[in-house]
Amino acid sequence: MRRWVHGGETPTPFVAGERVIARAPVMDVEGRRVVVATNEEAEVIDIRPAILRHAFPATSKVAGWTTELPVHDVVLRTLTGEEVPVPILRPGADMAAIERRLRREAVEERARWQHRFVFRRGIGRLQAVYAMTVHTAQGSTFGRVFVDIGDITRRAATNVLETQQLLYVAATRPSTAMILTGLPGHPPPGKG
Repeated sequence: MRRWVHGGETPTPFVAGERVIARAPVMDVEGRRVVVATNEEAEVIDIRPAILRHAFPATSKVAGWTTELPVHDVVLRTLTGEEVPVPILRPGADMAAIERRLRREAVEERARWQHRFVFRRGIGRLQAVYAMTVHTAQGSTFGRVFVDIGDITRRAATNVLETQQLLYVAATRPSTAMILTGLPGHPPPGKG
């Protein structure tokens, strides 16, 4: 989908002007305020490679330490017009090693669970708005929606009820227009 929209390869997962949706809430660096809510749509204003440095505080039982992760700093414009910086992980970010260490330390010091929560909620999980599954789109509303009917109706052979439910969810996402693709007897775009 990205190659079709932008042509060729792009060095970042998003480009300025694209719309994205948050797949989990993103909190400020103190972990006190949600800056982007789950399923909130926003516009990418800027994106650039960066390093996320995060300090885990010392406690009575565990020493403090700092980690660095390769991220993309994404500046988002939310629906309220607020510009919010959101780091997202770049390929090669070893989040698993950090998770293992935090879990080990949480066994000794329960406060590490809260530190882990704040750290994880400060890293965005963003997805492009222009392509997602019906399940992922559930709960969201978009202006115009393209629905691949052929993909959804393939389920009818094994589960008619689920097919009906998917069609209902897909049909109730758009606020302005729904464009159906993949209809039987119609070739996909560019094939006919």
